Amino acid sequence: MVREERKNLALSQEQFANKLCLSTVSVSSLENGKEMGSKVIKKLAKYFKMQTREIRNLMLTKIN
Repeated sequence: MVREERKNLALSQEQFANKLCLSTVSVSSLENGKEMGSKVIKKLAKYFKMQTREIRNLMLTKIN
């Protein structure tokens, strides 16, 4: 989900990380299916204008 959305926005990992106030390592981890903490989920939800529950569900759907 994260990789696809980042690419749709034509952003590099570094640019996307800067917009979310995350490290590029965090963005890479997200894109590779690593588990996210609640702060990261909140940042993603705010950026994509979604509920945190929606972000969690999307991430779970991609894993399963």
